[in-house]
Amino acid sequence: MRIHIAGEPPLENDGLLRLFAIAERIKTVYKFIGGKNYLQEILAGSTIALLCYESGCRVYGGFSLAAKMLGAEVFSHKGMRQVSSVKGEALEDDIRTLAAWPPISAIVLCHPEEEALEKATKITTRLGKNIPIASVGNDSIQAYADVYTLWRHGTERMRSGQLCGVVVGNTQKARVIYSFLTTMSFFHPKLYLVTPDRLPKLVRDSLLKQGTSITQAQRFQEHMAREASFYYLTKTEPQADKVMALARQDAIFLHSGPIRAEMPESVKWDSRFKYDQQIENALWIQAALLKLLLNPEFALDAQRSQK
Repeated sequence: MRIHIAGEPPLENDGLLRLFAIAERIKTVYKFIGGKNYLQEILAGSTIALLCYESGCRVYGGFSLAAKMLGAEVFSHKGMRQVSSVKGEALEDDIRTLAAWPPISAIVLCHPEEEALEKATKITTRLGKNIPIASVGNDSIQAYADVYTLWRHGTERMRSGQLCGVVVGNTQKARVIYSFLTTMSFFHPKLYLVTPDRLPKLVRDSLLKQGTSITQAQRFQEHMAREASFYYLTKTEPQADKVMALARQDAIFLHSGPIRAEMPESVKWDSRFKYDQQIENALWIQAALLKLLLNPEFALDAQRSQK
């Protein structure tokens, strides 16, 4: 899944780097004296509707915080899949309602169906409403945030195509892995997939076409530890402590989340484990997306923010 703005193609390599650059700028400005007030100017006067049909709070809560950080008002509903099914309402009716309300400036749609954006844009087009819609999901936002976290720690390796990583987990049960692998493919990494299952042929062929090197194995092997500069773990991974014990000291660990209670303390509190940074970085990515959606021309001037 990718972040997709109605009327625009899914983000490719250049689009990702632009998104990362904006996220980095927002983060920098936020930490300056006066930066918080300056950021409020970006979406001042806007009202963003958040429609979240997925469970979990990270995407929903993150976009709400990001919108308010940039000065927008937020109209939000969470868990609408259950609510709508009880009331007999449909996505189309939700979108039609929002499009009819003049204050709504943009819609952020978190929906499990791939065709949700197409359905939403058909409604707004028929109504003659030019309302930007961003279709996002837990997986797409997390993938961008995770790759952004890697980008912040190893920009040169990513630019040179010399990044090597190990993805550990069940590829059949961790949908987020597909989003992560797809996003990473733009940087042509060398990847070891330690998984009991074969990667689906369609996914594998797509990654190979993008220039990603993939080697699959059922068990983690020591030679992988010598090469890998990053690791991506899933919530169901029992090998985490063994993998971390063998990993290089300059490697970093990402996790698909949520962290389960049975995860070893030695893993959770290792300095190489960047889970908290992943969560923070998702907020900057969400803020960057909203800026691109509603005010891409706004110049983020760090010096002006201090006045």
